[in-house]
Amino acid sequence: MNSKHFPSGPWTGFYCYPTRDWKHAMHMEITFANGGLVGSGEDNIGRFTLSGTYDESSLDCQWIKQYIGQHAVRYQGGADRHGIWGTWHLHYGSGGFHIWPQLSGPREEESLETEESLPEATPKKVPALAHA
Repeated sequence: MNSKHFPSGPWTGFYCYPTRDWKHAMHMEITFANGGLVGSGEDNIGRFTLSGTYDESSLDCQWIKQYIGQHAVRYQGGADRHGIWGTWHLHYGSGGFHIWPQLSGPREEESLETEESLPEATPKKVPALAHA
């Protein structure tokens, strides 16, 4: 099943630090199936894997981004017609992110300019995740 909001395949996007106004690109391959997601990708920090969940009815999702041989980052957010928006979390802080399917989503120049413009992630239900 290929979901409108959670299509499997290549995704692209960015994350932002809370104290800086520039975007850090990330590219990944994500498989969505039966409420679970898995994937891998790369950004300016390095290569990573993804593992998490999504809910087709509420459009909420969450995952752990595990950098190979490094730290893990918890992501939570919600989907809309422009991709997935939300917040990443580490023990020392958090910031915003936006990702979209590479072939069908908005181009980077059409997305928001800074993390201050990113909407707060307000998932209806967020099960506990392993600490990053």
